Amino acid sequence: MKVWNTIRFWTGGRKAAMTSVALFFLASALFSGFQSQMGKAGEPASMDRARKALIIEWIGNKLNEIYVFPEVAAKAAATLRDKLGSGVYDSIADLPAFARVLTTDLMGVAHDKHMGVRYATESSFRDKKENAEEERRRLELELYNWRLDNFLFKKIEHLEGNVGYLRFDEFIDARYAGDTAVAAMNFLGNCEAVIFDLRANGGGNGSLVLLLLSYLFDDAVNVCDVEYRQEGKTVQGWTPAYVLGPRLDKADVYVLTSRRTFSAAEEFTYDLQSRKRATVVGETTGGGGHTVTRVWNADLKIEFAVPNGRAVNPVTGTNWEGKGVAPDVACPADQALDKAYALALSRLYDRTPDSGNKKAWLKSLLDYQRGIAEPKEISPAGMEAYAGTYGPFRIVIESGRLWAIDPRGTKTALIFQGADTFILEGNKTTKIVFERDASGRVASVFSLGFDGSKGSSIPKDRRP
Repeated sequence: MKVWNTIRFWTGGRKAAMTSVALFFLASALFSGFQSQMGKAGEPASMDRARKALIIEWIGNKLNEIYVFPEVAAKAAATLRDKLGSGVYDSIADLPAFARVLTTDLMGVAHDKHMGVRYATESSFRDKKENAEEERRRLELELYNWRLDNFLFKKIEHLEGNVGYLRFDEFIDARYAGDTAVAAMNFLGNCEAVIFDLRANGGGNGSLVLLLLSYLFDDAVNVCDVEYRQEGKTVQGWTPAYVLGPRLDKADVYVLTSRRTFSAAEEFTYDLQSRKRATVVGETTGGGGHTVTRVWNADLKIEFAVPNGRAVNPVTGTNWEGKGVAPDVACPADQALDKAYALALSRLYDRTPDSGNKKAWLKSLLDYQRGIAEPKEISPAGMEAYAGTYGPFRIVIESGRLWAIDPRGTKTALIFQGADTFILEGNKTTKIVFERDASGRVASVFSLGFDGSKGSSIPKDRRP
């Protein structure tokens, strides 16, 4: 049951819940054992055409009553009725399979990833329990599970160059995750650039979106509204005017995305991108810009996740539904952190005064990061030119790479930078530079510090 505790979205100050269809079916899988037991107890999952017609009629009514776009609702409902009438569903013998097919057909019309149908012997909607003691136990278990996962705040780090990094994999209701979020933002409070890693974030609760965004602006901002068709109203989403701790409104902001980034994580990304407050790095996101409610029919044993509201960004007048948030810097998701860190260092370097060592230090970090993220190629013949003994050190070729071996036998990989210059993997302060003689052969090597300090040249041993 815990999965349903972790996929509610935009419930803080907004009635609806938002979830991804992937998690919707993950929850269905968790219920499979319970469903089998119910079948043995006299609730068979098999069905006839009449029952299928009742289900389709009920889904059609809910679509027309709730779905955000009336014309799409009517088309989707008609599609299901037509397929039933033409016998497309006749061969489907059990209710779970029928629910999956209905989801596929609905998404084929609406292209809405928040829409889904599932076989359900009970409602999964996490309304408060009527019994006060049951509600207390439910909330205690929910909070216990969240605390075990640190409210899905997975990693926070201060990277060299005064760049902050924060990875969190869900937006949990700020009433519960707020203290953890504030602690994370205060840890980052002195950073000049911050990277938010949302590559594994599938959404959550809108209240935490607003809380985190409040640290990135200098005042309250209307970042995203939600239009509810059924109620005929619009709910505005404003960041809080007051934050606990320092703001990061002057810091450069980067957001890492993947195809898994969804719902609330997309709102966070889109809100920042639309105001040119962040650089988005990675892949185009999943494309879920609707709120969703779940309705359950106890007699039919069907639960329907039906989008009931749409996000409207005050700047663009639209949202990311169906198309996702396109990155400013496109790259595979697994390369996004290296790309963003290099961008952060580059921008900090560009605006740092020439006086002092800070600019030189940032340049050294930037060269290192670029070398790791985008290593230059070197041919086997090129590597052979550098291999050899240099005083107490040896340069060798192993597994298609150059390695430096010190007198203790410690091996360090060399990363080619061009112009006879190499980075030592793991060392951000020092490079090694090879020198050539008049004939063009590699003759010696020296170390080069980030501040320009040069070590003594060590000649290459030419003995056979």
